[in-house]
Amino acid sequence: MRITNITSKIINIKFIYIEEFMGRKIILTEEQEKIVKDSYLSGMSCNQILKNTGFGRDAIKRCLVDAGIYNPDKTRYRKYSDEDIEYIKKYYQIGDWDSIFKKYPFMNKQNVYDMAKKRGFSADFYFWRKEDELIVKENMYSKTFEEISDLIDNRKSSSQVKQKAFKLGYRNDDSWTEEEINILKKLHLILVKYQ
Repeated sequence: MRITNITSKIINIKFIYIEEFMGRKIILTEEQEKIVKDSYLSGMSCNQILKNTGFGRDAIKRCLVDAGIYNPDKTRYRKYSDEDIEYIKKYYQIGDWDSIFKKYPFMNKQNVYDMAKKRGFSADFYFWRKEDELIVKENMYSKTFEEISDLIDNRKSSSQVKQKAFKLGYRNDDSWTEEEINILKKLHLILVKYQ
């Protein structure tokens, strides 16, 4: 047995290694275990933790397995409450990734897709219903995109409504209002008078 320092990235902590050539076993201190658990729960993979800390891959996995937050036979798993699942389902179905990632910053799109597949909820945001398209078409010049989103029960976000409106031929209406036209006519008459 010998004690060595890690020469890779160090987080200002001394790491204790108990090494046996060909079957090295690394024992982490309680502080190091806390770093590993916190890093994993914040969304880092085992490989990212290894890269950032220099701890051994086996030590990282053993620490996470012992804590009950990692299953080496499966991919990463996490216990979600029914409330968490409903929240993710609600925003996944309308394609509001920002709301999901704001509340669950450790998740990525693949995690959400996997959860949706496992739990059987569909992504309505991929397809537009004919009645929703009709609502967009009828209201794209008279209402804001947020209001149209509300009209279709928030099945689509305001940015999705905006994209659909442009695909349906919407263009920003830069035409003159009646008031502006009257002002221009008055100014034109004044200019003609002084020429």
